[in-house]
Amino acid sequence: MEKKNEIQTKDAYELFLNRFKIQEKALINFGLEETIYPDNISINKVTEQWHNLKDSLLSNKEVYIRQFGQTGENNPLFKDFIKYIFGNDNIKIDPSRNSRPTKVLEEVTGLKKNKSISNYQVSHTFGMTKNPLLFTAAWNLAFIPKLMDPFTGHESSGILKTSYEQEYQKVIKRKFKVFIQEYNRIIDEFIVSEKIEEFINLQIKSNNYPEKLMGKFRKEVSINFAKIPLD
Repeated sequence: MEKKNEIQTKDAYELFLNRFKIQEKALINFGLEETIYPDNISINKVTEQWHNLKDSLLSNKEVYIRQFGQTGENNPLFKDFIKYIFGNDNIKIDPSRNSRPTKVLEEVTGLKKNKSISNYQVSHTFGMTKNPLLFTAAWNLAFIPKLMDPFTGHESSGILKTSYEQEYQKVIKRKFKVFIQEYNRIIDEFIVSEKIEEFINLQIKSNNYPEKLMGKFRKEVSINFAKIPLD
């Protein structure tokens, strides 16, 4: 029996590295070593910012999240959810999707984008940008070289992206283990499946939200309010 020709998968990242004779390990090391972490200046500032953020969420003070969806028409859902879970009805939507995290990182590191540093961008290590505990938590933020964006962005895929993300998150988990443990304890205390389902059912009945939308919302909640594994 004649064998069918196997389709060769081309990975543009591998082609680039091979063309310019760049070793994968060297690229990963460059990204890790040239990233500006929030504790580069003072871990005390990171600690203070985290304590203030927790206090703001649990004391009904102003906290920020990124919008839900491309246009943000369903932002009220996340605002109502956070109020239902944490008792906070002072939730703000970041006007430019990343201005508040940028401000936090600049304050903690003492650096300014496009002034004291160039061709860096603000990155959320663990994502979860609709979670007020993580959207502006300094320990979940870093200035990464824009050159590394192809290996961290949501549009990317492949072995190299996975390898870099794993190594990068190892560094963050080692640096900020105490903060992650505390975050996980808060999630264990407040985010229980019964309350999530209770909220979803209430929204379908009282606000006539379609079940399809609430299914998408349930998925977003499970992603944005997950614990961060330390193993």
